[in-house]
Amino acid sequence: MPVSGRLKIIKKHPNGRVEVLFKTVSAKDTPDAVEQLCLNYEHSLKEGMPALYAIACLVLDFLCIHPFRDGNGRVARLLTLLALYQNGFQVGCYISLERIIEGTKEDYYKTLNISSRQWHESRHNVMPWVHYFLATVLTAYKEFSERAGALSVRRGAKTEIVRDVILKQQGDFTMTEVRGACSGIGPDMIRKVFRTLKAEKKIVCLGKGKSSKWRVN
Repeated sequence: MPVSGRLKIIKKHPNGRVEVLFKTVSAKDTPDAVEQLCLNYEHSLKEGMPALYAIACLVLDFLCIHPFRDGNGRVARLLTLLALYQNGFQVGCYISLERIIEGTKEDYYKTLNISSRQWHESRHNVMPWVHYFLATVLTAYKEFSERAGALSVRRGAKTEIVRDVILKQQGDFTMTEVRGACSGIGPDMIRKVFRTLKAEKKIVCLGKGKSSKWRVN
């Protein structure tokens, strides 16, 4: 709804009451505001401001400018990913920030509402939004760490599978036979387990070459 050349960001309550959350930059002033947004961001990084803080401020200013009639939230998320990539934070390649924000939408709108108050007068409090933004990035890195840890566990499990197959062999056996019983496990890993068990004196090699026989001690 245009008001003095601005759009109103509103919230409709269950009882029918309409609350004006924010008035965006007017269409006439938007190009200058976006240009100033970019200059402020570049200046912040050049002056040594922590990158994550600078990115949080960049995204908040973009959302307050509200340059498009629709899709500002989606563009803000793309802007977030781009700025993170450019500053060496690659977690968005593996973890969906969009999904994390969607799961914390109530906090998203709450902190955006608080930090956008008096934004036009440059008297707004950016910190609630910064805390939310940093928590979102931290959640993504924690999730990535958990996934990486789970991958390590699975790799360790494969080693145990090979060890179990070898140590349960009856009589003489070959490495090829063990490979056949360890479907989906690479030959390098199987050879490594053979070497480890040999060093532990749990198996002994009865010959030389790829076709040599082995036996469990």
